[in-house]
Amino acid sequence: MLSYERFADLHQMLNRTYFLRNIIGTANDTRPRAYSDLRQPCRMLESTFKQKVNPRLISLAADLLIKREYGECITKCNLVTADLTLAHLSMLYGTSFGWYPVLGPYCRWSGHQLIWEKMVSKSFCEKLYPLLGVKSFTEFTEKVKTASDKWNSGLATCYEFARFGGVPPILGRGDYERIGSTP
Repeated sequence: MLSYERFADLHQMLNRTYFLRNIIGTANDTRPRAYSDLRQPCRMLESTFKQKVNPRLISLAADLLIKREYGECITKCNLVTADLTLAHLSMLYGTSFGWYPVLGPYCRWSGHQLIWEKMVSKSFCEKLYPLLGVKSFTEFTEKVKTASDKWNSGLATCYEFARFGGVPPILGRGDYERIGSTP
């Protein structure tokens, strides 16, 4: 959806309720959850199985996902971009836990281009309105600025995981004036 700029469809998919069953413990009932609850840190995979497979890997889960690269659309670059964008969107939407960006360790070497890097174009910002659920440029910039400030100050959900993986913020400090600065 990111590759084809289907931002309204992506917003609709991410802002619905998912009913997940809790398989741990005795409460095996279904509970309403946000999309970000679908991805949690894979602690058992990382602590136990990574040692058996290849202890030198930064993340076994990330390595397994990257090996699923296939075709023109499912590339390493697009997988990393999607994972990082979902982490940022979970913060922008204010979801409960936040999307755990398992592909964060690959962000420096993947050649990814986050959609946020195109926000210097005002017309591109307008394309993103449906994704963030806003109707004006003022709302858009305020939402992005608030989320970026949270990330930069360390208040973002899953910040420790994201920082470990080298996940960049939506915007760096002082980059706000660049939003929509070109047509």
